[in-house]
Amino acid sequence: MLNRRRGISEIIGSLVVLLIVSTLGTYLYNHTLSIISYEQNALELEMTTAANRAQERLRIISIAWSPAFDRINITALNYGEYETEVSDVYINDVRVDNFFGGRYEVINVKNLKRLSFEPPIAVQPDTLYEIVVVSQRGVSHVYKSES
Repeated sequence: MLNRRRGISEIIGSLVVLLIVSTLGTYLYNHTLSIISYEQNALELEMTTAANRAQERLRIISIAWSPAFDRINITALNYGEYETEVSDVYINDVRVDNFFGGRYEVINVKNLKRLSFEPPIAVQPDTLYEIVVVSQRGVSHVYKSES
């Protein structure tokens, strides 16, 4: 009778080990699938963003400086395939902080948008400035302008 019980406990022990190994294998399989799915989604998002960035076209139509109000007005044309937004503007590598309008506003395809802001540096007449307009997708558009 003792031999019979010993055989049953060995079978039960083997089944418990098999259950543990199966559970760990299932967990590792599901974890691996979730990591692969996450990486695939991140890659697809990156590829879509890169394609959208390549199709983004923004042109500065006019730049006007108003010395009386210490304000710069920029008119931008979106002639790309996708709507865009202006997230930042830099003048001679100095970031503009005070916007009066146009920042984070959607510029639809084939439409104009006016950006108005206080220049971060002192604007002098007859001086060449580099103005960089950065879109929400991170595309930089560089323009040279003389005040």
